Formats: sequence, structure tokens, C-alpha cells
Amino acid sequence: MTGESSTRYPGADPWRRIADEVDRLDPDAGRTLHSALARCTAPLRIQVAGRAGVGRADVQRALAGLPASPESAVIDVPGTPDPVLDADVVIYVLPSRLDPVTVHPADRRALAALDSRRVIVVVAGDTPVRGLGASVFTRDDPNLEAVILDQLDRAHSGRFEDFVTSVAGIAASPQARDVIEAALESPAEPGSSLSGFSGPDVPTSNVPVP
Repeated sequence: MTGESSTRYPGADPWRRIADEVDRLDPDAGRTLHSALARCTAPLRIQVAGRAGVGRADVQRALAGLPASPESAVIDVPGTPDPVLDADVVIYVLPSRLDPVTVHPADRRALAALDSRRVIVVVAGDTPVRGLGASVFTRDDPNLEAVILDQLDRAHSGRFEDFVTSVAGIAASPQARDVIEAALESPAEPGSSLSGFSGPDVPTSNVPVP
């Protein structure tokens, strides 16, 4: 898949029609709803992050079966600002060391600044590092790919929850509000915040790694 995938997202289509109707009745509310929908259906992103020379390329190759090509993010480069680690899933790579407890201060700073719920730490070797407050795997762990896919699924679900919250709070004219409320009034189903709608299907990005 690519970020501009031609794949249709069936879950998004009903909301696009709702947004168009809201836009006709209240342009400001319509723009807000279209913006919320765009954020929800934007491609999911994966970053493979870490310092130079720690084995990020090896980890990337080990994850070749993922539905998205991760972006590369190199931190602690002299004279260069660290990249923003804002992907839906950040795979943070640590080097394999004789003393696995020894973690570079730059790595600790980067990990401390991240939400541990969207971080997976991968050690480019066969010795896990403990005490980092995030899921830690070795590069060849057979469960790694499944965990990443689960994190992507959680990110998708989180986006939809945020989307519903945003839609519920949109200021709109009475007529436009009626359209919005009609979309939100049904009881939530498993994995869904709207009746009969499991949320916009979110594509994955396909960004080449340098």
C-alpha cells in the first residue's frame, strides 16, 4: 500500500456523505468534520528510530513483512536536531551490548519523552534490555511482528475514538447538529462507536527508508 493508495475505505464513505451534508447546512461545522475525518483516515505510520550504527537497517529488514514500510529516524546526530518521533508506532532500536543494562543517555532521553503505549523497543541482538518502561523484544523474536500489527490496530481504534469525541463536540447549527446526532445516537457495537460502522478503514503509509 502507499500513502495515496487507491484502495477504498468503506467505513469512511458514510462519514464523507455525512460531512458533505453537514457542510451544506453549516459550512464551518462541515469543515471541522471533514478535518476530523481526514485525521482519522490518514495513513498509519511506523518509525524505526535509534542512534546511528545500532542496527536499525537489520531490524528494518527483519520487519519486511509489515503492511507499511517504516520511516527511518536517526537520533543523536551531532549538529542536527533530533527528528520528531510522532508515528503511530515507534520501533526504537537499541544496540546489543555485553552489559545489556547499559543504555546510552540519548536513548534514555528519547524513550522517556515517548508514550510507552506506542513504543516497541527492539534490541539488535539476542539479549533483551529490561527496566525501560516499554515492550522490549529481540530482533528475531517470533512474536515481534504480531505485536507491531496489534499496536497498529490499537492506533486505528484510538484514532476512531478520538474522531467520535471530536464529532460529538462540533459546534453546529440546529439542522447540522441533527445530522451529527443522528449519526452518533445508536448504541456502540464491539469495536465501534457507531451502529453498523466499525470506523474508517485506515491505510498504512509506504515511505521509503533512506
